[in-house]
Amino acid sequence: MQRIDLEVAMASRKNLDKLVACINTNEKAAKEIIRKASRMADRFRAKWYVVYVQAEQENTDTIGLAKQRHLINNLQLATQLGGQIIRLKGRHVAQEILQVAQEKQATLLICGVTGRKSFSDWFKISQTRRIIRAVSDAGIDLDIFLVSV
Repeated sequence: MQRIDLEVAMASRKNLDKLVACINTNEKAAKEIIRKASRMADRFRAKWYVVYVQAEQENTDTIGLAKQRHLINNLQLATQLGGQIIRLKGRHVAQEILQVAQEKQATLLICGVTGRKSFSDWFKISQTRRIIRAVSDAGIDLDIFLVSV
């Protein structure tokens, strides 16, 4: 009898989970993050969202047509896999993502981490690091899953 109670409790807990996957215009990274988020949402039986924040300095002139096409294709992939799309514009990408996570009462945030390609990259603060810092500073209960891309 105790085992059945535990399984019922786990099933009801899984339905409370909500995942937020953060993507950018990097085609391969976004596709990997979307696919992992979809699989995790299936396992947790959770609602999931894909958030793309168009930074203030990004516009149709600065984002090439190929990147725009790949972004649209990845957003369509997320929809086909059952995710809900949230597109925003903002100056502070990390804060926008954190606000979405709080509004949607997310329990898990999924972000990508890329390798450093050049020496100057070591001195740049990635959006993922900014997101981690924002979650930490806000003191909210939100797990972060990093996808190596």
